[in-house]
Amino acid sequence: MLSGAAAVGAGALLGPVAAAQAARVRPNRRVFSRRLGGLTAGEVRTIVVPRPVCLAAARWSGPREAQLTIRTRRPDGSWGRWAVASSAGHDGDGVRTPDHVGEGVWLGRATELQLRSRGRTDDVALQFVAEHPGPDHEPDPYPDHTRGPAPDALPLLPATLPAGPGQPPIIARAAWAGSNHPPTGGPFYGTIEMGIVHHTENPNGYSPDEVPAMLRAIYEFHVHGRGWFDIGYNFVVDRFGRIWEARQGGIDLPVLGAQAGDWNQVSFGVAVLGTYTDVRPSAASIAAVERLTAWKLALSGLPAVGELDAVASAADIGWTQFHAGQHVRFPRIAGHRQVDATDCPGGAFFAELPAIRPRVQAMLGAESKLELGGEITLFADGPVAFFSGVLTQQGAPVPGAAVELERIVGHAGAVDTMATLTTAADGTFSSSLPATAGLLVRAVRMSAPAAVSGVLGVESLQAATS
Repeated sequence: MLSGAAAVGAGALLGPVAAAQAARVRPNRRVFSRRLGGLTAGEVRTIVVPRPVCLAAARWSGPREAQLTIRTRRPDGSWGRWAVASSAGHDGDGVRTPDHVGEGVWLGRATELQLRSRGRTDDVALQFVAEHPGPDHEPDPYPDHTRGPAPDALPLLPATLPAGPGQPPIIARAAWAGSNHPPTGGPFYGTIEMGIVHHTENPNGYSPDEVPAMLRAIYEFHVHGRGWFDIGYNFVVDRFGRIWEARQGGIDLPVLGAQAGDWNQVSFGVAVLGTYTDVRPSAASIAAVERLTAWKLALSGLPAVGELDAVASAADIGWTQFHAGQHVRFPRIAGHRQVDATDCPGGAFFAELPAIRPRVQAMLGAESKLELGGEITLFADGPVAFFSGVLTQQGAPVPGAAVELERIVGHAGAVDTMATLTTAADGTFSSSLPATAGLLVRAVRMSAPAAVSGVLGVESLQAATS
């Protein structure tokens, strides 16, 4: 049988899964825009909106280093503090935006606001997320749009993979998204080689009850304003130290985010709600970032110190400070500014990263690493995917360990165990499954120290069957 088989290499059919199509802006009554035209140096423009809004984001054509700030009028008639509206980020999910787009700024509730430009800025527009849905829009799960469920009622995701310091408490996506804020595509999967930290350019004085509404507003801006498949970040941490599941697809899976431009394929992103240009994040939020990052890196068998060698590609290169083909080196825990041309995560937060990395490294413990490869072979009765891998710990093979081969099903990271294997004396294992288009497979070591492999996917069987 094998002599007549046609083997197809992993690069052709079986390999890491990437986005297969570009997202697009989808109309939504809660998101609307106001064009302002050009602003001169020092100009302050007052804008009155027709209905209360909770988030605003700036778009402009140039210059790239625009300095735009925004503030709102308080109920007592006074003006609030200025917030940065021109912290340009990146594109994601295959979207290509010709102009510059700032991060969304949380406003709470506003009907009148001011936009200030430090220098000349061309073709300015503001994009708003309304406080309430418009007509014919499915209602939010929390009608007052400011409060979520009571803190003691927040659903936590189960902890099943004991890697590093263990999975921290992570609030399930349903706590803020309900059933009315689903992804419009994906998920797609990349690999985990590094973690990237962000801040969200929101005012820092928010209450615990406001966080679900803030996440919904960011979702609305990312999905219906930017055209992404889902909220861009994989995780969000608030100033109270709570970790929230953000982008759907599985917290222990390498879900492709829209948070790092050219580097989404090799990273996960965690954003701390707030602005940390001059203010240090709270001790609780830093501790949460450290615990989460340690768990994610440990699952992939990665250190928190040292650097990653990479090559900048032509995709999304306009958002970075690099040129296509340039060899670059990033720390395993990087600030957003190190991979894209942005000030994120703010100077005060970025200054904390050198101290965060060794603390995370101390949490990792014994390093367990799972590697998985595969190829498709065509037999007379159909194609078969053959998988093989190796489990190591501290660089040495692990014999006699149980490894599960899992198939990813659905869109929320659910998995089915297809086979339970035992590693050989050299730490290797192998198995096979019928090859079907769309098959997504990974290997998992469930016992401590837990480890996960990358995701392999069958994108097409056309080449094999022809």
